[in-house]
Amino acid sequence: MQIQSIKNKAIMQAREMGDTLIARFNNKLYYILKTNNTWPVENGKVAFHPFSRTDTSKDIVLEYLRDKTELIKRVRNGDTIRECFMGDMRLSFNDFTDVQVTVNEAAPVVFKSQKSKKGKPEKEIAAAPKKVTQSHSSAHRKRKISESVPFSKPIVFNNCVFGPIMADTSADMYEEDVQKKKRLEFKEDVIMINCTFTAGIEITDCDFEKDFVLAGQLLSPTPSLIDNCDFGGMCYLYSCPELSNWQSSFSFSLCTFAKPFIFTTTNSDRAHYTIQRCKIKDIFSLGRSVPDFITKKFRLSYSGLDYFYRLDDYTDWYTDFLTNKYNKEYELDDDSIEDFMHNDRVLYNVTVSHSTVKCLDLANTNLHDCSFEDVAIGKCLDATDCNFTYTADYKGKEALEDVTFPGSDGIIYAGFKTFSPEALKLGVYMENIKIHPLNHDYFDSSSDFLEDNANFYNLIKDYAAKKFTTQELVTTLKARFEHEKSAWERCYYGRHIAHPEGAGDFISSLFHYSLGWFLEATVSTGYKGEWKFGSWVLSLILLFSLVYYFKHHEAIIDYLNSMYNKDEDAVAKFPTMKVHKSFNGFRDYMRCLWFSCMVFVDPRLPITFFNLRVGLFGLVLTEWLCGLLAIALFLIFLASNYPFIHSLIGI
Repeated sequence: MQIQSIKNKAIMQAREMGDTLIARFNNKLYYILKTNNTWPVENGKVAFHPFSRTDTSKDIVLEYLRDKTELIKRVRNGDTIRECFMGDMRLSFNDFTDVQVTVNEAAPVVFKSQKSKKGKPEKEIAAAPKKVTQSHSSAHRKRKISESVPFSKPIVFNNCVFGPIMADTSADMYEEDVQKKKRLEFKEDVIMINCTFTAGIEITDCDFEKDFVLAGQLLSPTPSLIDNCDFGGMCYLYSCPELSNWQSSFSFSLCTFAKPFIFTTTNSDRAHYTIQRCKIKDIFSLGRSVPDFITKKFRLSYSGLDYFYRLDDYTDWYTDFLTNKYNKEYELDDDSIEDFMHNDRVLYNVTVSHSTVKCLDLANTNLHDCSFEDVAIGKCLDATDCNFTYTADYKGKEALEDVTFPGSDGIIYAGFKTFSPEALKLGVYMENIKIHPLNHDYFDSSSDFLEDNANFYNLIKDYAAKKFTTQELVTTLKARFEHEKSAWERCYYGRHIAHPEGAGDFISSLFHYSLGWFLEATVSTGYKGEWKFGSWVLSLILLFSLVYYFKHHEAIIDYLNSMYNKDEDAVAKFPTMKVHKSFNGFRDYMRCLWFSCMVFVDPRLPITFFNLRVGLFGLVLTEWLCGLLAIALFLIFLASNYPFIHSLIGI
């Protein structure tokens, strides 16, 4: 063990001087040493040795390639490039279209996934014509003309080592210039798995119509960037652990993602990732939100395949899983969609800024010194089991304090047991979003759903009271999340009515479910329920007034005359006043309506009501009780939303 430690230390020291290269193949470390500043090439091959003393595997032998024309010829022929060393070659994605080579007429060795891909047509090898497209530059407000150069073959590299991959350095040209800016259009998959990039990656002005997979040892002392690219298919970026003492960076800028963007990286505090001014029109996932039971099922099903095919199929499978995950909310009795395997890996130094994301998936992720600055969420943000930590000298935005939800139907998903609004640093956007778990288990014998639900929303309300100083906003937020809590309680009782655990459970659930829906129908459980309350009160008054008019209007008129027109002789002294009996339909109904209002809004029960005949008295008593109920509902659920009423009546 001591000899191995000395050996590894010597390798690392040689690496710092640029005399060694450590690469990762099939998720294991290998190394190679330079001799006289050149790589040891024998018979066109280079050998990588296992880095670990306990690793008894054979050396990994790679084909040494230095002739770019030969490499591009093979790529343009559709070949899969396997186990090749290109450390001394400067390569660019432009080379795939700029270098003209003679294409072999023989059938190419085309990469094919082992898994049938739903909705994915077979790869076509057909020439596509050049086309001219127009796009807009917001910075210059001028129309940009770009020539699109297509490449119609899949680009597949496996277990390869690259030297510098450079970008196109042509200047940005506009319509008043003679020259035109060129974009590269890749019609098929671009897949680089188990690859090591020794001097950075630069990819600019490219359109990838299908899947883009970049997996391996991506980081190096040279900064990497992907700029102004459009991804029409899934984009999967995986950076495996790196042994180094240098700082590294990888940035995405001005990119558009039409399908899920899966960004899963190593736990290295020397790595810095930046994603800025990007449009992610689907899911942006940090790659940790796969449930434990699904992960085990995938590993069992695909354990026998080559690592290359297994990873390629995993990216497709995981993309399909994420696409379906946020299309619905779940009610499960056993395996939860967010019952994650323990994750102790940490994602360091990721900055996402000035970008738009449809669904941001942070579930089951540990983030350290990561920031989301001016990030607009279109649909939902999954923060289940998500953990943010920061160093003492960190100065950026923390957690979710600078995200926004432009719409009014946004959702933050968070777990009952692990949710902390303080840790997530929720902002004023809380007024326009919902917050609840993605998965609800209404029959979990190990947990009390109603208690968990109440504690969850009490945390939110307490956080709002401490976080915000505007009393009106605090009141609104408390009412909003009390309303949301009640909605999930109704769902719970509804499921227990459908699947009761005994007669007592059925009766209790039916009572609470009915009460919940009554409060929702009358006062919206206290959140913006003024219109519902007013409509309900008006409907009751009109209903009783119609019953009075058609059944008891003469008795109502007699009662009103007895109460308010006792002295008919005194009234006769005024020529415009008269005590009317029943003779005019409209006048009679208006008196019944006035009587109905008086009964409904007066919390007192006049003794004179007991002089009414039995049928009418029962009707009046019923309306009076409805009025008392309405007053109680108003005071309990609505009055507290208005500070002046709150102070007026002292509640």
